[in-house]
Amino acid sequence: MDILKQAQALSDELKEIYQQLHQNPELGFELDKTVGIITSYLDKINVKYHTDGKFILCEMGKNEGETFLLRADMDALPISEESGLSYASKNGNCHACGHDMHATMLLGAVKLLKDADLKGKVLCLFQPSEETLQGAKYVLDKGVLDNATAGMMLHTMTAMPFETGTVIVSSAGESAPSADYFTIKINLNKIMTYLLVVGALMYRLYTTLANNGASMPLFPTVLWGGMLNIFIQRLVLCPLRRYRR
Repeated sequence: MDILKQAQALSDELKEIYQQLHQNPELGFELDKTVGIITSYLDKINVKYHTDGKFILCEMGKNEGETFLLRADMDALPISEESGLSYASKNGNCHACGHDMHATMLLGAVKLLKDADLKGKVLCLFQPSEETLQGAKYVLDKGVLDNATAGMMLHTMTAMPFETGTVIVSSAGESAPSADYFTIKINLNKIMTYLLVVGALMYRLYTTLANNGASMPLFPTVLWGGMLNIFIQRLVLCPLRRYRR
């Protein structure tokens, strides 16, 4: 049986896991249910793993040759789901960025690789807190990548004119930018002055960042108290993305 047919044979069990993950989205490093769903499946297919309750790492293959990393993120976003799906989230969070799919795909890869005759070692990492931009540093500090020669991940692409099943492979060089964020707090008591200051600030930030190699901040967000008569206090630019330091 070739690898594609083996993968297709996993469809029903992976669909069930995906729906469990989708129905139980969690944020940041607080991933108790998510980690439980993933480790339960790993136990079921007899794959050894290490977890500290935040990340999960599986190692397969031989302790010789190259070490290759496969990585998926697990956390969701604090958005209420209105999809109407039978397995929709009801807890106020939502897997709107597809991390439920990423984790499910990596579980499928784990099952395909666990009995494969590998010439080196494969690390399969389930990473927490991607959305807060803190999870990568956390696993790096844990030494997960210390012996990895190279690595890869997949990310789903929605609202794009591609057929289901299309895989896009990037060209040589950078294919995804780094991300960061910052918060600016403005204290003014006149609404027109405030709006003028914010408008001028946004213009200067966009032009300065673009001229210094950063792409535009994707989500300039004005934070307020949730009611129309509460004054705006903070402007958050998140994430800031760039290809160069």
